[in-house]
Amino acid sequence: RNNVQIVPGSLPTGVQALDNEGVSQLARVVANRVQGGAMAGRAADQNAARLAHLGSVAPIRGDAITAAEDAGQLVAKEAGEWRGMLKAAARQKYDEAAQRGAALELPAKSQAERVLEKFYPRGPVPGDPHAATLHAFVAGLDSPGPVPLAEFDAMRKQAGNKARALARGMGENDPTAAAAWGAITDLFSEAEKAAVAKSGPLMPTGHGPWGPVYGGLTGDADNAVAHLLRMQTGEVPGALGHRQVKHPIDLIWGHAGTGKSDGAGLAKLNAYHPEALQDLQGLLNRTSVRPEASGANRLRMAGPNGEDAVVSLDWRGDPKTWLLSAFERNPESAGRSMNLPGALGEGAAASTPAALGGSLPDIEASFKAFDRALNPPPPPRDPRQYVGDLLGAMMPDQAAPLQAGRALHAERKARFDTGPARLMFQTGADNLPRAQGAEAARNFFNSGAAQAEAIDSLNRIVLERGPGKRAMQSYAITDLVQSATNKADELSLPKYERWVEQRSQALKGLLDGEQLGKVKAVLLDLKRADRAANAGRATGSNTAQNLAGDSMLGAGLLDALSAKVPYVGPWVAGSMRDAQRTRSAGLLDAILADPTRTAGALDAYAGLLDPNLLQRGLIYTPAVMNPMAGGLLESLRSEPAR
Repeated sequence: RNNVQIVPGSLPTGVQALDNEGVSQLARVVANRVQGGAMAGRAADQNAARLAHLGSVAPIRGDAITAAEDAGQLVAKEAGEWRGMLKAAARQKYDEAAQRGAALELPAKSQAERVLEKFYPRGPVPGDPHAATLHAFVAGLDSPGPVPLAEFDAMRKQAGNKARALARGMGENDPTAAAAWGAITDLFSEAEKAAVAKSGPLMPTGHGPWGPVYGGLTGDADNAVAHLLRMQTGEVPGALGHRQVKHPIDLIWGHAGTGKSDGAGLAKLNAYHPEALQDLQGLLNRTSVRPEASGANRLRMAGPNGEDAVVSLDWRGDPKTWLLSAFERNPESAGRSMNLPGALGEGAAASTPAALGGSLPDIEASFKAFDRALNPPPPPRDPRQYVGDLLGAMMPDQAAPLQAGRALHAERKARFDTGPARLMFQTGADNLPRAQGAEAARNFFNSGAAQAEAIDSLNRIVLERGPGKRAMQSYAITDLVQSATNKADELSLPKYERWVEQRSQALKGLLDGEQLGKVKAVLLDLKRADRAANAGRATGSNTAQNLAGDSMLGAGLLDALSAKVPYVGPWVAGSMRDAQRTRSAGLLDAILADPTRTAGALDAYAGLLDPNLLQRGLIYTPAVMNPMAGGLLESLRSEPAR
């Protein structure tokens, strides 16, 4: 029932295939008599097959230290290429935003000084170059107007370099320096969010029946919606458009009304149809005018997925095209978000092969997968937020690349500046990476409590089929083989099982399903061999058990002769008995090593279990074989293990 190859090339012995306690006992006695016989040869072949099967998971690289060193270097190289690509793509987006005129209002000197007072209440500390640098930098913050984004980034980078260099000079872990610089960077982040230069489109250009008129947002539907929702008053002329409507469609704040039919404008949509605000222009684009339901001063529109809209063509008798209402009849279809430019633009994608140097396999497929990971479907947006803006008022063409650049920057930090990956890109006091080579590899793959998180960190920074991942797999398999090999140069079940159990979560993240199956197959093969080798083993020393087991090999006739013929003597009889048992062991070794021969032998002797056949068999069997036959019968009387 067990005569199957769990591992290709690992042919089971007859003992393993039979799974019988009595035969396992007999096999141990045989192995004690026969050194280097057929069963030992089969065991060596099984061990070689198991190693070859593990080698098909990933190449075995000599020793674990060398494999870890190679893996760490390849992971650092591959991750560095991806990290550099993201950094370059983010910089490209920042440059694009700067070229489009994005500008920031920096915080006033007084604001920054209030932050510094938390750490240096008495001003620059004499002999503290770090404090002096920060104060000097803050003193130069005042500017006559908004600072272009590129100039602002240069200022921040220059200050950061100075602060970090001085902090290293004072001691890398100087808490005052670190806290002071952290406060400054936090101040700048808030400045970016709250002090973006106010641009013209948000300034009123007139006044009408609904309040301020914002003519600068004409044709900018999303920002028009966001601004009116914030202001709760006013109108944007020509914010919307429709292919079947002759004139641009104005967007007014209007009034919510007391029910779903007596309100008008954006206030009504905000109160009763918020799903329409996710992409108001897109909703209109999906509708068509229904002539049969429309009138002289009102157009009714409908779309294929339950979209409805009403556009009025007059206001109190005067010609005016404005949106009265819009909604979706199927609320479950809500949640559509506007299509912003992807985080990786065309320029970044075009430069990828050059950045990678063509060194990674399946670059195109891997890049697409990486790109999808960087750009998951966006969540429903808050309609009150300006397009691509961080609470400010940049024009969409300025804000979109800035948002994309920051998304890439955040993605780079999330992938490469957290977990074990962070240590590869942080330098210590010696200006070398804090983790490199073998140390980096062991940080990613280990038996620690955080092994799942560590291997997830690895998967975020290398390609699924890239050289770094393959090298880490080789390190893991090499370490497994080295750790689980015993003094006889064979894989040991207890060591193998303990190693796999301690790293089970890390293995799930490092290996795919097929590879894990191969590691498990070797474990099952080792368990079968171990079960056959130890089934029915009694307590006590191996020597005592082997001496007791020798009786299974027979020689009863010689015992009788030595008792009745004094001339033979105990020494001669003992020598003959030992030789007989050795010959029997050699015969059984060849039989028990091969499942086919084991089955044939069992079939041949099965009839001897019948009393009449047993009597005839003993009569016609040569006397010298009777003891061996009796010993085999004793083994067959044992009940199967399962």
